[in-house]
Amino acid sequence: MGHSLVIPKKHYADMSETPDDTLAELIKVAKKIGISTKEALKADGINIEMNNGKAAGQIIFHSHIHVIPRFLYDGYRHWKGPEKTSEEIRNAVNKIKENIKQI
Repeated sequence: MGHSLVIPKKHYADMSETPDDTLAELIKVAKKIGISTKEALKADGINIEMNNGKAAGQIIFHSHIHVIPRFLYDGYRHWKGPEKTSEEIRNAVNKIKENIKQI
């Protein structure tokens, strides 16, 4: 089963370049498409995702949101990163909190 893309008409490379109001509109459209897709295809769930940067799996460098119908036992697997210690997690959280103040 394929999936849908929600794409702004104006070019932005990724989430960080996309204005907040445009992102808000994209997620509203993704929600509508997700609800419609789930009902129309009798899907068990929906993934809404956006890859930002090559390391995150972005291959088309024009901001877009994926709306993916999901079915139990469809074989789709989520990425699982390496285990982190509590200290590593706390350090990462603190770095993120500090950086948010600068944005």
